[in-house]
Amino acid sequence: MKAQKEDVEKVDAECKKLKEENKRDSLNGLASRIDETLLKKINHKLDSSRPDDIISLLETFVALLRNKTQATHVDVKLYLQDHAKLQFKLRTIEATKLDHEVVTKHANALNDKLGKKEMGFTDPTADNWEYNVFYAWADSFAHYAEYFLDQKDLHEQQAETRNNIANLE
Repeated sequence: MKAQKEDVEKVDAECKKLKEENKRDSLNGLASRIDETLLKKINHKLDSSRPDDIISLLETFVALLRNKTQATHVDVKLYLQDHAKLQFKLRTIEATKLDHEVVTKHANALNDKLGKKEMGFTDPTADNWEYNVFYAWADSFAHYAEYFLDQKDLHEQQAETRNNIANLE
């Protein structure tokens, strides 16, 4: 019976790892759509017209990358000026090292405000559609991170419960 339980746990762990790798591959696919041409175009747009909706999206995007509750236009400029560094960050950021509350805040902002059709990041016919990759990556990553942070919290609670039970004995 114990061997069966260990086999089940092993299969569960392998499935979880595969699921994580598939989600990460999906995020990396989105990241590859943020190319140098797009960065030049968006930097030019930010310098010339400073559209509030795009600035709001990019501030959320950068704040999520920085694990901060907010980001400024200066933070956005710094993150978007070097394509190689941005790509490195997008591909190496570790979800489990982020603050759960920060990730939830940004996930809610992405869903409640930035995900609305009138913002143009989820509507292929809108003017802002070309920048939807920033929305798509941030939204996908926020959900990805929330899943793993929930798992991390659960494991910590289980360990604490086990420890409390051991102390009772």
